[in-house]
Amino acid sequence: MPSHARPALQPSGASTARSGPVIQLPGPYAAVVLDLDGLLVQTEKLWSRAKEVLFARHDTEYTEADHLAVFGTSDIFTAEYFRHRFGAPPEQMLAIRDEYMAIADSLFEQGVEISQGAVELIDRLSGRVALALASNTRRPQVEMILRSTPFRERFDAIVSGDEATPKPAPDLYLLACERLLVAPGDAVALEDSPTGVAAAKAAGLTCIGVPSHPDERLARADVVVRSLNELL
Repeated sequence: MPSHARPALQPSGASTARSGPVIQLPGPYAAVVLDLDGLLVQTEKLWSRAKEVLFARHDTEYTEADHLAVFGTSDIFTAEYFRHRFGAPPEQMLAIRDEYMAIADSLFEQGVEISQGAVELIDRLSGRVALALASNTRRPQVEMILRSTPFRERFDAIVSGDEATPKPAPDLYLLACERLLVAPGDAVALEDSPTGVAAAKAAGLTCIGVPSHPDERLARADVVVRSLNELL
């Protein structure tokens, strides 16, 4: 795939969380690649609740430090962190992951909250540019979450955390661009976590940060906005 110069972000007049222009998507880009959890859907609350339940089962207090330690990371990294916190032997890591996922699945089955502006943004982009989803979440959970949304069938490609090395590695974004037949330099990513921003930038995409927590700093993003509504 040939390399292209990254298009400049275009000002739209909207305010940003830090200085810099804001792009009104799709702008000059041939593709938009989006994260899922915390960006299009507010599942971070459900993931946090699943962690609280899991920690309680293992008689361990769940803290803000625990949240920050695994925020935006893969299920394997998260489960290994949990194992250490619980003082469990290495051979129990996969069982802890499966227990965590089962708790999360039971919460997802009750439905998920769609982020403000997500439906309108997908409607704006669909059919105008190549559209992909790149998530650290494993494919079964991605499919379960998308079933609760009206944009389940709108993506030209979906890449999940069980298909490539998870973020912060660039692999998910590189695979998404490969499937879209678009050079990374011609694509823009939307991310809500430092881990995701690091992955997008390492892959060569422009990255717009949309923090899922007001205090989250996404310093490596090219532009930071407060919500998806600012991109409409």
